[in-house]
Amino acid sequence: MQKEAVTELAAYYGNTAAWVEVTEGWRVPRWQYQDAPEGEPGGVLININPRGIVELRDGLMKVEVDKDTAEALAENPIAPPKMKAFYTTPLRRIIGHCKSAAVGELLLSSPRTAKEVAAVILLDNLKPHEAYADAAKQTERQKPFEVLDAQARLMAQRLGFEAAEGECGWKALTPYISPSRASLYLAVKMLSDHELDELHTLIVSLTFGQSDCERLDIHDSFFNRVARDLKADMRNHWTPDRAFLSRRSREQLLEIAKANGAAEGRSGLASYKKSELVDTILFHDRNARQAVAPTPEQRKALDWLPEAMRFPAVDPDARERSDKPDEDTIESEDLAEDEGDVPENEAFEDEPVREAA
Repeated sequence: MQKEAVTELAAYYGNTAAWVEVTEGWRVPRWQYQDAPEGEPGGVLININPRGIVELRDGLMKVEVDKDTAEALAENPIAPPKMKAFYTTPLRRIIGHCKSAAVGELLLSSPRTAKEVAAVILLDNLKPHEAYADAAKQTERQKPFEVLDAQARLMAQRLGFEAAEGECGWKALTPYISPSRASLYLAVKMLSDHELDELHTLIVSLTFGQSDCERLDIHDSFFNRVARDLKADMRNHWTPDRAFLSRRSREQLLEIAKANGAAEGRSGLASYKKSELVDTILFHDRNARQAVAPTPEQRKALDWLPEAMRFPAVDPDARERSDKPDEDTIESEDLAEDEGDVPENEAFEDEPVREAA
């Protein structure tokens, strides 16, 4: 309402005043104006501060000052007129360029300092892969997230960053109030050679990942090449969980139960609700991983891996995608099917029992 009133005031005075200026500051820059000589038309200054208080001054004329002086006085109204710099901007640029190249030349012969500088720059611009922002919201995480969380938490402590209660280690490395690069440099300098190498490795580990997680990476991409060089096998890093299985259709869950051995000895599996299928598969997988001497059915569970978890991923319907309904629509329908049956994070202790019809 105050802003509307100021607009009306400006329009009113605009009909008679030499000029009208509206500002929105905490105070009026009085030094920029003086009273207009008697008999000459003056201007009007209207200021509305952030609290909504309006101040109006009329009969003014503007004080003409050069740009540099205006900038100096804007911050300090009693500052004297700005004098010409001893080193002009072009000279300052030459000086900065020459000094930068000189330090760069010295860094060539000081690998340790170069690593420290690189670590500071990387930390100051650290942006973990999107996988970790999503994992931070989950109460149950896959093993690789826990390993990286522990390593990041340890490194944060070495650098003097305190992780808040319940905060992930990778969040602690990117504090809300980032320290200056000079402060980071002092902290990094305190690391041993081994710890500095660990910091570089950790930063790469947290920032590298699949480039587009909205799609299956079915190509011979940079990410997949690195994964293959590392001999990555997701069976060593991932286990079926409720977040994954609850997003599969009943038909897909039945196929999984057959492939991982959960269907063995359960003749009535086809009549199970979706939530019961999820529980059965999880129960079978957990028992298989705890078994000292896995049975053939349990061995199937240990060997089973979704084709999409390979490097590169295998997309079963890549050739027929245009003929199939949208994947998100299928997911929504499947999730709605058993809504309210079993809470998503509910733990289970005993094997679900369902008599055959």
